[in-house]
Amino acid sequence: VSYEGLGLAAGHCGFTIGRVQEKNNGIIKCSLGIHSDATESVGTMTLVVAKAPRVPELQIRPGSDSPRMYKVDERLDASCVVRDGRPAANISWFLDDDPISDISLSMPTIKGFAKEDLLTKIQNFSKTLRASDNGRYLRCVAYHPAYPTGSEETKVLLDITFPPQESTDQLDKFGYQIGKEGLINVTFMANPKPQIQWQIGAEIIKEGESDSSGRIIAESVQSLGRGQYLANMRIAGINKRDTEKEYILTAYNNQGSETYKIRISTSPEPEGVDWAETGTIVGAVVAVLIIILLVSILIFAKTTGRWCFSGK
Repeated sequence: VSYEGLGLAAGHCGFTIGRVQEKNNGIIKCSLGIHSDATESVGTMTLVVAKAPRVPELQIRPGSDSPRMYKVDERLDASCVVRDGRPAANISWFLDDDPISDISLSMPTIKGFAKEDLLTKIQNFSKTLRASDNGRYLRCVAYHPAYPTGSEETKVLLDITFPPQESTDQLDKFGYQIGKEGLINVTFMANPKPQIQWQIGAEIIKEGESDSSGRIIAESVQSLGRGQYLANMRIAGINKRDTEKEYILTAYNNQGSETYKIRISTSPEPEGVDWAETGTIVGAVVAVLIIILLVSILIFAKTTGRWCFSGK
């Protein structure tokens, strides 16, 4: 520790610490007086020597069926605890790389350990789980200047069980060619992995099997990751009768089942309709018609001398 300043005659009472140590943390006092007066003036300040907190702890309430497995619509309650930092760490929450909004988070609380001036920060998070949350990481990230990289994190993989969901695919399939192989596929969400079967008329085709003619094969369901699955059925040499049938896929697991009804066509896929643009056009047409109606009424009133045109 060395003196810093322009001298005591200038009223400067300062010092420089060449190498900050843990023992320098705390209150620093400066006492300054003159020979002719026994009274001294005392100034104080607090020097904070940063100390890295521990790695964040992510505490999660167990699921209703098992500690690390949850159901759709079940409430997830979690706490992130970052212990013994100086100063207190900052906390951020993420689902994968998506920041979690403050509406799902409590106000953080800070607890102090007076002996070493260490602080622990705690923040809670609550969320109603959805199927789309399955397979994502809930991450608690702590930021602190004393961390070697500036931050540390702890994460938990969300395992959420749910029955097969409605498919976002277009279930009317187009563009098949007579005499050529046709592929019918349906993508859907489920967890755990589902089993599937196809029904064509009265015939049931199990996963991995073919129909009685050997032309139609139901392939094994494929995992696309994060609870998304693909079901394929191949038809060898499509004929006209194939385009007149309804193909029913049923997917099921221990949470429930879902049915998907598919029809195929040799026609090209119709062009999509932009409903937003259509709504704008319809609105404009209606507005023009209203204006024409109002103008017609005014002309009629003036011609016949009615209403506001009845006087001079």
